[in-house]
This record gives sequence, C-alpha cells and structure tokens, in this order.
Amino acid sequence: MITDQTPWHILGDIRESLGRLEGKFDAQRERNEKTDANLADHGDRITALETDQDRMKTRFNLLAWIGSVLLALLTVFGDRILNLLF
Repeated sequence: MITDQTPWHILGDIRESLGRLEGKFDAQRERNEKTDANLADHGDRITALETDQDRMKTRFNLLAWIGSVLLALLTVFGDRILNLLF
C-alpha cells in the first residue's frame, strides 16, 4: 500500500496525535488532582472509607470509657457525694 505522504507528513501526523493524547492525559491529571485536593481538604477520604460498623464500634468504645470513668469517680468519691446529698 503506497501513500503519497512523505515521512515528514507522517511524522507530523504522529506528533499531532501524540499532542492530543498528551492534552487528554494532562486534563485527566488535573481532574484527579482537584479530586484529591477536595477529599483531603474536607477529610472525606477517611469518613468515606470508614464503615458504619466501625463508627458504631468507636461510639460504643467511647461510651464504655466514659462509663468506666464515671464508675471510678463514684467509687472513689461515692461517700462524699452521699454525705453532701443526705
């Protein structure tokens, strides 16, 4: 198959098509960077990856810790609190 294009024309076509491809990659990279920046700024990456089960476990652990602290305080200062109330 013989074409009437010179090697310079073919090279020009290849460079043009590579330029378009490079432009597409640059645009995609910019979109990815914007998305990454938005996720990092708002902390959505962490909360999006955290499941509901993990959130409930964290809340339960926090409530258990608060309950333990209150129980320890009542154990230590229970007599004084009762004397103040009665």
